[in-house]
Amino acid sequence: MSASRKSKKIRAAKTSSPRASNSNEAEVREIKKIFSRHIPEDDRRRLPEQDLQALAGSFWAFAQTRAPGKVKLRIFNPTLKKDGYVSRHTVILLANDDMPFLVDSITGELSRMGLAIHLILHPIISIARDAQGQCQKFSQKREPERLSESWMYLEIDETPESAKLKEITHNLENTLRQVRLAVTDWQAMRRKTLETLSELPRNDVAGLPPGEREEAANFLAWLEFDHFTFLGTRDYHVIGSGKKRRLERQNQFSLGILRDPISVMFRTDAVEGNQPSTMHQFLERKQLVLVTKTHCPSMVHRNSPMDAILIKRFEKKGRLIGERLFVGLFTSSTYSEMAKEIPLVRSKIAYVLDKAGFDPRSHDGKMLAHLLNVYPRDELFQISAEELYATAMAIVDLQQRQHLALFTRDDPFGRFVSCLIFTPRDQYHTKLRQKFQEILCQAFNGISTDFNVKITDDPLAQIFVVVRTRDGHIPPYDKAALERLLQETGRDWGKKLQDNLVTAFGENQGLKLSRRYAAAFPDAYRDSISPEQAMSDIAFAEDVLKSGQIEVNLYRPDNTAPGEIRLKWFSKDSPLLLSRILSVMRHMGLEADAVMGPYQIHPTESKASVWIQDCHARLPQVAVADFDLTRVKPKFEEGLLRAWSGEIESDPSNQLILLANLSWREVVILRALSKYLRQAGVSYSETLRIATFAAHPRAAWLMVELFKTRHDPALKEKTRAKKTKELENEFKEYLNGVQRAEHDIILSRYMNVVQNILRTNYFQKNKEGFKPYLSFKLDSRKLDDLPLPRPMVEIFVYSPRMEGFICAAARWRVAAFAGRTGARISAPKSSA
Repeated sequence: MSASRKSKKIRAAKTSSPRASNSNEAEVREIKKIFSRHIPEDDRRRLPEQDLQALAGSFWAFAQTRAPGKVKLRIFNPTLKKDGYVSRHTVILLANDDMPFLVDSITGELSRMGLAIHLILHPIISIARDAQGQCQKFSQKREPERLSESWMYLEIDETPESAKLKEITHNLENTLRQVRLAVTDWQAMRRKTLETLSELPRNDVAGLPPGEREEAANFLAWLEFDHFTFLGTRDYHVIGSGKKRRLERQNQFSLGILRDPISVMFRTDAVEGNQPSTMHQFLERKQLVLVTKTHCPSMVHRNSPMDAILIKRFEKKGRLIGERLFVGLFTSSTYSEMAKEIPLVRSKIAYVLDKAGFDPRSHDGKMLAHLLNVYPRDELFQISAEELYATAMAIVDLQQRQHLALFTRDDPFGRFVSCLIFTPRDQYHTKLRQKFQEILCQAFNGISTDFNVKITDDPLAQIFVVVRTRDGHIPPYDKAALERLLQETGRDWGKKLQDNLVTAFGENQGLKLSRRYAAAFPDAYRDSISPEQAMSDIAFAEDVLKSGQIEVNLYRPDNTAPGEIRLKWFSKDSPLLLSRILSVMRHMGLEADAVMGPYQIHPTESKASVWIQDCHARLPQVAVADFDLTRVKPKFEEGLLRAWSGEIESDPSNQLILLANLSWREVVILRALSKYLRQAGVSYSETLRIATFAAHPRAAWLMVELFKTRHDPALKEKTRAKKTKELENEFKEYLNGVQRAEHDIILSRYMNVVQNILRTNYFQKNKEGFKPYLSFKLDSRKLDDLPLPRPMVEIFVYSPRMEGFICAAARWRVAAFAGRTGARISAPKSSA
């Protein structure tokens, strides 16, 4: 039941349930008391009396009539009008003869369907019913003369779809039918076991290993002594002879869940021809008893693949006449009992210990005995003595070297591969096991739902995985190559990092860095970042710790889809403000889809830490086809850091670094031109001007190249004239292909300004490098659309902190400074 009444509401009607009349009030009160005893105390305190009253009334209306020997089941979504209450969950009501396995079978089936149980009440009721199934008396006190019934009230995940409700109903009815079949025939199946025991040949059959008959008899007796939950049995009779010999199913002798003639326990069974290939292969083997697994999970008791036991049957004179199949589940005692005490298994263990020849008191002898006892129990039943010996000896040797190792066993019928993996205990985690399962499933073209992990004080963790093939065929595989792949996958993240650092920096420096960063990375980082990527992050982290400055890294991991890019931010002592990161990235042309982290990296013996924020982003669509990370990376990163620091403005103009392959200073040229045109009164908005260049990055590049060519002091005049002409001609040709009229006008206005700049300080340097502002002198009389009166020349100055210009007309010069509103503020000043 939900822990909070806010997540589960039951509203009772003001009167009792419409199904519960006044004459039934005593019964409803009794059911209410019974259910109250089964509700957990925490939930009981949150359940109002009127809600429980309505619930009890609804159940009494359902359970007061039931045909003897029949299951009664109802699955519904309660309504106030019909049921007297409503629930946020779907409700299951069940009344059935009390028998073993009901609760765990039903909950197992609901779990298999992915349905969570929010409340379950399951009292056992002593009840007296008449011939028509009408309840006469009931109580929770056991009374031998009355029938015992199991009443269940369950609430599961809300399921409004009628088709899904029908599916749940069908599956639960099938589960309950199988439970009834198994329970009804349980004693008969145990008697079948004793009957099979009596049919074993009195003497060892020719070809069988010595003592197998005696061990088989002991095994059958052991099974019957509460070590096996019998669910079904079926007989097969040998007909024909020689190559025509085959098995014929004898359905009339089937018991339990195998009463159903269409029940198939092995995927390779040929139902129509009554020729189960698994059993036919066993018929030809020199073996008396076979323990294996079926392909289908049990619907009774435990939701796991059923165990199958095949025993050959003989007539009195020792002639083989058929086989008998038992299906069911080994009980829990089978897995807790000492392996050396279990028939069939103990003979294999004795064989291994004898052949190994270790002194039982020696270290190796004790280790081998321990390994055999903790060996996967299901495998001990199925593996041959020779295979067990080879595997056990390899595991003993493994204990000295303690590295990952894989041991496989192919099912002789091709249905599955058993995989036993040993890996260093301190390296094991759930995700590693899941990765192992994925690798094994791919290698054997199968699926894996069965696994078992044992972690003890031993240095190696034991992972047992069963991969079931899809088509009953095990594909060829290279076990050594598969083991190497698992070893690479299982290598500890820190060990991989150390190996990479030693390879890159040499043993001395690599080990120093490894010790410094071995425990520096949090688990979340290790789960998502490879040791190879961490190498790069360490280099950035070292720079950040030394300088205290922010660092960025634009990169693309292998197998990244076109259009996807990654950007990492590195900062000292605290993570960066995410909203500002996203804003600056957007102005640079990147749209972030996700941000991983922040990850705090704290190197050993360092008082400061480094924070990493890893942004998964998308490139602009126009940049995807020709994107070259090597070409773009240095310009992009430098521009990004200068925008972050405020050295340049953070606005959409910065996307031209990415789109037009410009440097941050080259973008400043276009930004300054844009600011000038705004002051000059160009009608188009700055947003449209930026969008024009984003749509025509080649035009932006041509303008910048023309600006630099006209004013670069390093160029000779002849070279300057020739290159200028080429760039102007290319721009004119490009302009002919521009479709939108406003784009054509805007690009033309920019080019008109570039062509009439007389000089600039763009190439001037001071002690700190290039000057932090850009100025250029213009021949104002040649500028298109400049408002009258036009000055003779203008000098425009731009930086992120100010914009200003000087106008000169004959003897007079006017100094003006423009605010961010774009208004001109002028004052006369005498000519120099």
